[in-house]
Amino acid sequence: MCEGRAREAKTSDAGATLLPRSIPTSESAAVVCEATVLASEVGEVRAGIEVAPPDAAERGTASSGAKNATAVESSTAHEATREHAMGWDQIVGAAIEGLDASEPKAEIGASETLVDALEAEPEAGWAGLRARLEERGTAFTASLWLDAHRVASGGLERGNVVNSFLDATATFDLDALCGVPNALVVLDAYAVNGRDVSELAGDAQVLSNTANDRHAEQLAQLYYEQSVLDGALRFKLGKADVNVDFAAVENGGEFIQSSAGFSPTIFALPTYPEPSCGGALFWQPAEHLSLGIGVFDGAANAGFHTGSRGPSTLFGAPSDLLTIAEGGATWSLGELAGRVALGAWHHNGDFERFDGGSESGTGGSYALCEQELARWDDSSVASFVQWGDADSGIAEIDGHVALGCIWTGLGERTDDALGVYWTRAHFASGLGTSAANETAVELLYRCQTCDWLVLKPDLQWIASPGGDDSLDDAWVLTLRAQLDF
Repeated sequence: MCEGRAREAKTSDAGATLLPRSIPTSESAAVVCEATVLASEVGEVRAGIEVAPPDAAERGTASSGAKNATAVESSTAHEATREHAMGWDQIVGAAIEGLDASEPKAEIGASETLVDALEAEPEAGWAGLRARLEERGTAFTASLWLDAHRVASGGLERGNVVNSFLDATATFDLDALCGVPNALVVLDAYAVNGRDVSELAGDAQVLSNTANDRHAEQLAQLYYEQSVLDGALRFKLGKADVNVDFAAVENGGEFIQSSAGFSPTIFALPTYPEPSCGGALFWQPAEHLSLGIGVFDGAANAGFHTGSRGPSTLFGAPSDLLTIAEGGATWSLGELAGRVALGAWHHNGDFERFDGGSESGTGGSYALCEQELARWDDSSVASFVQWGDADSGIAEIDGHVALGCIWTGLGERTDDALGVYWTRAHFASGLGTSAANETAVELLYRCQTCDWLVLKPDLQWIASPGGDDSLDDAWVLTLRAQLDF
């Protein structure tokens, strides 16, 4: 299954996803509604201003069309005209104006817009509203990735591809909200548009981790997570991206090549764009040791789009399950951190064999190792190694090895990064490819232009795309713009 995987710069412990793997000022209506409620608690909402909360469907989407202000009648024609002219930014400022003046916040004057306030005090986030919501147990993140690809030479066809990935996440701390300690509920939704650039490049490893062969708008994750025994035991129940907790490469998150997220030999992994329902249990018997096991719906192998489904295929036909287990260890060489993870997986579905017939069940194993190589001031250099193996009678890619290195903090540009990644996928002999391997090299630069915008110019060279020796090596240029809200 050669589909793209979005690596989200998120960790399970932080209660995030996805996407890319891997997410809102775009949800302005919900934000203003929350701001009005907070201000009402201290009785400081301005007279004559009412904000009608959007219905559930409007709150559940990241639509910019939700940004419409409602003018309300005022006692005088002058007041009515003034309030009607107010934009959302001024309404948000008015709604939170009554909160405790002794607390630090970005205040918005009569002639100051919300954008001005955020630029003056960006750490406040939504004029201080984000921090206040987080204190009360609700955190929102959102990001929009815009990719422009050009297959400059080689591959199947030269050409340009543009696609987008919009991701929004809400994390609810149940301890703060309703007194359930060490518990989270995470909701993650995304929308994907565009064409898979691998259709032009012809590669098998999928050169873009946001690639998808269909338009999708879906609730990707909705799960409950609970920690007990002082964090030594943790479990997840619900719909989740399995790559957040299994086979994930922490230092590979900046790369665009999909194989940097997890080994392509794990072709049945329920991850972007097809996460699924299930559960996972994690145990940390010692400070530097961890064990995890998960069982998830594996119906994607039978052609079901589990990313847009609930638990129907988990409890009904086709009754396919993916079981995965991973053990890990961490260490520190002075101030240089390192980790290793070993994992195995099994899928109990029916699979066609290259030599004819079918087989019930298949599986494989994987390993990864990450090590910081140097650290000074605000800079660091980290490396990682990946390995994967799968059933050569069933899996198209039955072997994989990769190396990567990333340098973060380039002089005074402490948030910039420069990375290089080499990956080789081995094709099963029964697949009948003219080349035994596909090799790709990626060179990436991460440029943090401002707090909310990251630009990533990227170059990939792909030898023997898709295992076809008759194709010229593909050269692919990519520019990714990542807008964080």
